[in-house]
Amino acid sequence: MRKPIQTKMGLLLSSLLLTTLASPMGASASAVQFSDIKNSYAKDAVQSLVEKGIINGVGDGRFDPAGQIKRADFAIILAKTLDLDVTSAPAEATFSDVPSSHYSYKFVEAAAKAGLISGMGDGTFGAGSSLSRQDMAVLFTRALGADMEAAKGKQNLSFADAGAIADYAKDSVAYVVELGLISGNPGNSFNPQGNAERQQVALVASKFLGVKEAIGKAMITDAGAVNGTSFNVHFSKALEDLKATDMEVTVKATGESVDISTINPDASNKSYTVEAKLEPGTTYQVTYDERTVEFTTAPAEMTASFVDAETVKVAFQGIKPTGLLKDYAMKVKGTEERVAFTLLSLSPSTSTVTLRVAKLSPAKTYVISYKDSVMAEFVSDAGTTPVSIDVATPSSFVVHAGDSIALTLKVMNVYGQDISAGKAEQVEWSYPTDDGSSFDTAALKFTGMSGKTYKITAKYGELSDTVEVPFNSVSSGSSQEEVIVVEPPIDALPPVDEVAPTLTAVSVTGTTYSFSSNEVGKIYVTTDFGFIDPPAQVTQLQLEEHAFVKQEILSPNASFERVLDYGTFYAFAVDAAGNVSPWTRIQFID
Repeated sequence: MRKPIQTKMGLLLSSLLLTTLASPMGASASAVQFSDIKNSYAKDAVQSLVEKGIINGVGDGRFDPAGQIKRADFAIILAKTLDLDVTSAPAEATFSDVPSSHYSYKFVEAAAKAGLISGMGDGTFGAGSSLSRQDMAVLFTRALGADMEAAKGKQNLSFADAGAIADYAKDSVAYVVELGLISGNPGNSFNPQGNAERQQVALVASKFLGVKEAIGKAMITDAGAVNGTSFNVHFSKALEDLKATDMEVTVKATGESVDISTINPDASNKSYTVEAKLEPGTTYQVTYDERTVEFTTAPAEMTASFVDAETVKVAFQGIKPTGLLKDYAMKVKGTEERVAFTLLSLSPSTSTVTLRVAKLSPAKTYVISYKDSVMAEFVSDAGTTPVSIDVATPSSFVVHAGDSIALTLKVMNVYGQDISAGKAEQVEWSYPTDDGSSFDTAALKFTGMSGKTYKITAKYGELSDTVEVPFNSVSSGSSQEEVIVVEPPIDALPPVDEVAPTLTAVSVTGTTYSFSSNEVGKIYVTTDFGFIDPPAQVTQLQLEEHAFVKQEILSPNASFERVLDYGTFYAFAVDAAGNVSPWTRIQFID
């Protein structure tokens, strides 16, 4: 906590200042030599600040010592003397007269973020306006982090024009005068409304550097949200052993205190990452040693994106998602049709969740909600991509030279649905053309020569299929074949025997289950099938593609345990020959 300002501290700092300011400058002066500061009382201060890169001239080799300091230039000096972070200026300007293209933009924004400066009340900063002497006193007092509330009304002002000093500036003027930063004018006046000259500011800034070092205070300069559980705070200098009790974090709107979990410094000890429970879209105040800065967390947002027919990825902003399935819900937009899914993966570092869905319908819009507070939509592309193509002849036919045979074309999706409509024109056909044969690709009718067999190939993207058409000289006729829908690939090798293994699934505790099989092989656990039981016959390859639990069983009746989540699951045992047991349903309802 800051102490009320005492005269002894002022005397001590004054003596330190005398030592600092009396030290001779090095033999090598700044490369910049101003032609108009030879007779200025602030000549040494100007040269020192130029060497430190804190101030510049006005051009043409001049400094213009008696010129009035502009508020924009003062903000630059203030930010540089405090070594504020000027690398993270916001994309949108705080003040309308200091756009991002303005030479002082990053310095004004840094000083405003640190709570040192404010605007004119109309959305402008007054960048080109002059700075009064009393306002200069107020700003340097803020920069020092002085406890003006504790010192309020306790300072003596002996200036003849003390009554002209604005009430808001009286304690600050007394403070900087006591520290020796600013002195009065001839005739025992302070001239509070008088405009601060460039040489006056240079002298005060030079003294300020000495006072800042003498006091040795590390001041909190700004803070910013990292995610939903942490924020960063920055200090003007290295701060050792910062503790949670050294800072106070509150919700700005309510004043509610926020508990701090951990504090971790960076390598410089000037920036700390603070872990705390934060709410999205909320402004917080962080107070350290009576100085307060603010930061606002990002609003709660989530986005959902289709990955494939069974996978959806959800990304969060301003929220740290949980791994509890009950916090999530999915349904078809515009309906109450719920969609079954399980939680496949959770990445806390990127705040993303991957969901394994039982089945997504083609070209439907789905809505995912999280804790009934935020939601996102996505459109399923499932079923729009062809996975197989089939070209076929009629089931029975006899044709001769000059006769035509009608072929059938089927393009199917992952669900075995016919999506041939509109795709015939995109198919590339290849067939012999050197013997008088012809192919009407629009009507899918091929005409060939007698006694020959033709190979006709249809290609759609990476998919292709070939059919053989023999022509005989007996009689003609044709009938369309009913093409069987192509199913997803099944096991390459059929079961050796027809005896299925026996699966045992026993509840251990809560959502933990123990699984075993009476035969060597594998045990699979998969999600439900959109609230529809699995088909009577399920192949091992289908289980390999869709199960999220795949456990090798190396000896009969060997068991293993697995923690499941809320939802509906189906367990299967498969022996070494590929025989699949009947399924066992496991269901948890929150």
